[in-house]
Amino acid sequence: MAIMNDFILNLDQRLNAQITAIEQSRQSDLLKSKDAVQCLVKGLRELKAFILNHHFPDHTQEIQFFKETKPNYISRLLYHMQVCNIKTHCPKGTRSNQESYYQNELSKIESFQSAHFDFYIYYKTGSTHLDHTYFVRSDNIPIPYDESLITFLDPGFSTSHDHLLAKLIAYDQLGDFLTHQIDTLYNPPPQIEPDTVQPIHWTASKTDLVELIYALYAAGAINTANAR
Repeated sequence: MAIMNDFILNLDQRLNAQITAIEQSRQSDLLKSKDAVQCLVKGLRELKAFILNHHFPDHTQEIQFFKETKPNYISRLLYHMQVCNIKTHCPKGTRSNQESYYQNELSKIESFQSAHFDFYIYYKTGSTHLDHTYFVRSDNIPIPYDESLITFLDPGFSTSHDHLLAKLIAYDQLGDFLTHQIDTLYNPPPQIEPDTVQPIHWTASKTDLVELIYALYAAGAINTANAR
């Protein structure tokens, strides 16, 4: 199990660093999410390959993986896939049209949560009494179909409810994103002016300038003190 923990920890650190760098870039939300999707798909392929070649020592470890670890990755992937879809299809018209579009997307999320209300409450309240049913693999339990994630719906890499849990987590995050998009329509953030280079003017004497350059050279700060 130590090998598995080390692998997941290393994968977490790499993916978190990559996602953080993407989120801190000045790209649009659409381009950020596209980059994040590529990053997460690659990480999930690594995770799937590892899990299919390693065994869990007991059901406790298996439940932890399929209730916590895998949904963490899948939910982030689903979130960024949905952001790509939403930003791609967002109308370019008036603020009112855009708000209606975002509100419609919020309604879809609420409908999905309502359709899975019992499990949504199970997840939200941190319940555990059905974990052996929901998060342990079995050949007799049908795996939910999702065309967008069919690569990761292998019976050896899925349980009956880990994908549903990931989707509910992603939709919670997506709801926050949509709410923020609506707020931004009427309260746009201040525009950040691009960095500009201010001209530098030497205000001391030429002698002072020569002495400064010589001092920098003597300290090895210019060409490592090697004049050319």
